Amino acid sequence: MITTKIYERVKKVLTNSPKTRENDTILMATLWNEDITTGIVQPTSAVGLLQTLAAGALTNWESATRVRRKIMEEHPELRGFSYVMRKSKAKKVKKQIKTWPNNIK
Repeated sequence: MITTKIYERVKKVLTNSPKTRENDTILMATLWNEDITTGIVQPTSAVGLLQTLAAGALTNWESATRVRRKIMEEHPELRGFSYVMRKSKAKKVKKQIKTWPNNIK
């Protein structure tokens, strides 16, 4: 089940920051920065950040990336440049495969 809150947050980040469309690590860093600056818990060190993450006080990585995939499925305009390049390359590879001799197994 996708919560509306995380869906809207991820969609907003993808819309406002195109670099997050290409890299889940950048997406999560952006979401976690939001969590830290607007949340109750505001760690002041790396250890504090890890403790906050371990306590589950930050956005769950798997949930956010699952929501990102769903948003990109529903809103193609939020897909990254690498998606377009992969699809373009796939068409070329399919065409090449069709031209291979039938006797190769």
